[in-house]
Amino acid sequence: MAFLAQLNNTGTSFSHGSFQHYSKPMHSPSRKHIVAGTALIVEGGGQRGIFGAGILDSWLKADFNPFKILIGTSAGAQNISAYLSGQHGYAKQCIQVLSRDKHFFNVSRRFLGKSMLDLDWYFAQAKEKGMELDLQQASLNSQDRQVLFTATRAAGLKAEYHQPQAHNWYDVLKASSALPFLYNQDVMLSGRKYFDGGVTAPLPVRKAYELGARKIVVIRSTNAQYQANSPALHHLKEWLCQHGSCPAPIGLLDMHEQSYRHELDFIEHKPKDADIIQIFARKPLESSLIGSQLLQLEHDYQHGAEQGRQVLAQLKQHLCS
Repeated sequence: MAFLAQLNNTGTSFSHGSFQHYSKPMHSPSRKHIVAGTALIVEGGGQRGIFGAGILDSWLKADFNPFKILIGTSAGAQNISAYLSGQHGYAKQCIQVLSRDKHFFNVSRRFLGKSMLDLDWYFAQAKEKGMELDLQQASLNSQDRQVLFTATRAAGLKAEYHQPQAHNWYDVLKASSALPFLYNQDVMLSGRKYFDGGVTAPLPVRKAYELGARKIVVIRSTNAQYQANSPALHHLKEWLCQHGSCPAPIGLLDMHEQSYRHELDFIEHKPKDADIIQIFARKPLESSLIGSQLLQLEHDYQHGAEQGRQVLAQLKQHLCS
């Protein structure tokens, strides 16, 4: 199966020299033009999140961030973090460099009882001096906004929304990104165990509406026809069962699909006072959840940046009028 072939492509090991150092934000988004009642939702999707990174980088260059509420899931939370920190290209590099490193993803570790995804290594690299998020700037640009990252609470399997602070920003990101069938370590927040927010809140549009947003922009990592029955997910289910991880993770994947369909139903039958703008890729994305090639990721990033520029004028008129 093509999906499994990509899963088994563990990428290359990169030196720190491959990662551009950031001593200060390249852009500092203005808080002068925050518009009440607006929200930005950024979907996850692993390496496919590079499409959203391209969109947000194009908006960062244009100093466009009118959103009062920003909610991100998994890779979407990481994209929002770079957006708020003003570090153009940062999210792109994390995906192209760190997520392709063999230290991050290695299928063979599964047979040793270890996590196939090493989120501990990933976030340790992201904290290295010169490569870290500018959390001071991100916190500053979060003032007067509501910034929330989704995570699934292990006890009860409930979606929760955490507002990151400078002292726990990486911890909240890690909780939002901890795929339970690929990363088997506990991620703790305030003494409670969490894992990937995409299981229970993959597309939290309803949450934004409940918080008061009436103009909601949604950056998707899927095409317009996606109905939460992705063949890739079903291939992953089969693969997990073949390698002794069935049925527990399968139930979580089913929960993800149910949660996704629940949100799609809300979008399709939105309240009369809600205006929801979805941004999809206009041509097929080439990257996958994990195991993507560099050229595939570059293609999807550039497509995102181009599309972000194309919709900018329309969004400015629509959200800020």
